[in-house]
Amino acid sequence: MALEHAILVSLTERAGSGYELARRFDRSIGYFWPATHQQIYRVLRRMDEAGWVKHTEIAQDGRPDKKVYRVAAAGRAELSRWLAEPEDPAVLRDGLGVKLRGASLGSVDVVLKEIERHRAEHATRREVYRGIQKRDFPKPATLHGRAVASLRVSGADARERHQGVSHHSITAYGRVAMAPADVPVPLLPGPFGERVRQQASSLVEASDGRLRLHEVDVDGLEHALTRSPVRLSTMGRGLDEDPASFLAAAAAGRHTASLL
Repeated sequence: MALEHAILVSLTERAGSGYELARRFDRSIGYFWPATHQQIYRVLRRMDEAGWVKHTEIAQDGRPDKKVYRVAAAGRAELSRWLAEPEDPAVLRDGLGVKLRGASLGSVDVVLKEIERHRAEHATRREVYRGIQKRDFPKPATLHGRAVASLRVSGADARERHQGVSHHSITAYGRVAMAPADVPVPLLPGPFGERVRQQASSLVEASDGRLRLHEVDVDGLEHALTRSPVRLSTMGRGLDEDPASFLAAAAAGRHTASLL
């Protein structure tokens, strides 16, 4: 995850200038991925240079021309690839949690007051989220879509349970996420590719029709991944060290794009 992806999400929802984008971050998406206005302008210029976004200059009376940014084809492709890529859980660093652990070593009442303050702030933030929900999704029952799984695949992880299709994906899609879904499997070469295909096939066969297998050609995907202006990394490994991991995510993105 990088700021570029948050910007792509926002601009896909609605085109806008750098100033308008920064205001949106202040009101909504910044609650999940905060960024200063300076960071947004700097990254937006980099995305423009990389071809992920394109802009149109609009004349303004008495003010400098305004650049209105839209997501370009390359940006949509990157967004599809990133959306399909597994996201590692965030590492939690919570000072309040440590204070709870050590509360008996100081004033318990002081720590309790701090807990109450945090609770009040979280309640306020919850109301903000509910306001965003009502504004953006006033009729949630009318929402629809088609679920697409993204298999976590590795050819570099030394642990057997993570070789090929990770047991994390097998457990998540086989026992936890019980909604119907497409399962894109990348057509990787050699014995390793056959192993991935067989593991994905077994997962789908065990689902009693809930999951649907889709074999996806990966031709051209690795070249596209090498051109990403964002450093690609999973479990500390890059594209050169574990290409199968990124190709699996890109294959899910390619399949998702084919549904649009």
